[in-house]
Amino acid sequence: MSRPGVVFIGTEEIGWRCLETLLDLDAHVIGIFTLTEARAKEAVAFRSFSSFLGRSLPVEFVDDINASDVVERIRSLRPALAYEIGWSQLLSTTLLEVPTVGCVGMHCSLLPRHRGRAPVPWSIILGLRRSGMSLFHLTAGPDDGDLIGQSAFAIQPDDSATEVYAKSVDAAEQLVRTYHPQLEAGTAPRVRQDPRRSDTWARRTPQDGLIDWDRSAHHLYDWVRALTHPFPGAFTFWSDAKLLVWRASDAIMPNGGGGELAGQATAGTETKKPPAGQADKGYHKSSDGKGEAASPLMRQAQSVKKTLAPQASKDAQSDQDALEDLQVRDTKWQIEGDKASEASAVLEEVKTDDELTADEADRKYGFRRWDESRHRTPAPPPAPTPTPC
Repeated sequence: MSRPGVVFIGTEEIGWRCLETLLDLDAHVIGIFTLTEARAKEAVAFRSFSSFLGRSLPVEFVDDINASDVVERIRSLRPALAYEIGWSQLLSTTLLEVPTVGCVGMHCSLLPRHRGRAPVPWSIILGLRRSGMSLFHLTAGPDDGDLIGQSAFAIQPDDSATEVYAKSVDAAEQLVRTYHPQLEAGTAPRVRQDPRRSDTWARRTPQDGLIDWDRSAHHLYDWVRALTHPFPGAFTFWSDAKLLVWRASDAIMPNGGGGELAGQATAGTETKKPPAGQADKGYHKSSDGKGEAASPLMRQAQSVKKTLAPQASKDAQSDQDALEDLQVRDTKWQIEGDKASEASAVLEEVKTDDELTADEADRKYGFRRWDESRHRTPAPPPAPTPTPC
């Protein structure tokens, strides 16, 4: 029995790696369509597919995968299955109908959550602690087809876009290795997405990387690490010069506090986290590499921080309790009328996937602090005072 013919549409590092995995699985690749070198600058993490030419593989370079002549060339190959990985253009309905088994693709989120564009930067900006890669059947809509498989990974507090993108590539490669044999055999899972549990992230452009210096130090740290390589980068202006910022360090104070103190360092000083044993003394590393004690201003700020820490901890816990309650309320509204077992499953996902940052909660709900007076059950009115006869 002959193996089904596969057409691969892709570019970028993730596409290159997934195609290599297919070839390693001895998939019957009958056509490869990738982006022209002239448009390489438009792709994130671009990697040329020219190396496949030397392996006697049929590689075509195109600008528009939906162009009528390109669709006809794909149709002439009579593919059973098509992969689209690392290609930002949605496939037309005409092209989607060409493969007899169907078209499949990847998206860097745990669908149905977080459909849309720029999933790696958004996941860091919005403070997700967990994401993943989804393999699914392509449709005319963005990221809404039936799921085949998913691979989750953690996002650490210090992960940059470079690390998260690398994790997504590894996850995509593993999904191809696991599910391509099942797709060939016709035994791959097919699970419908629940649209009630979906949201969509907006498209980002290089101009969206402008740094807003009015935001907190921690937000700026997240902003820089979310937009670093392989993405266009965070940027600011000094006089008339545009400055790209590719790397930032978190606050030098212990436990992530005191971000404003970084501005007190002298010229030529690189601020960074204190080494072991120096957390309570204050520390910065000068340009000559020697450790120096904290300035009086820094020591004074650390003392204030220690005084305020207990109350800050209580406020943080209050915020977390408030967000969890809001998430449960929102979920209960979505699943009203469902069976109890389904409700329990959705609530469990909310606890693991909807880990909102304070900034995200502020945007979504319009307030940051929990106001009990807005949610407390009103006390009954006092009984009327009897009127004397």
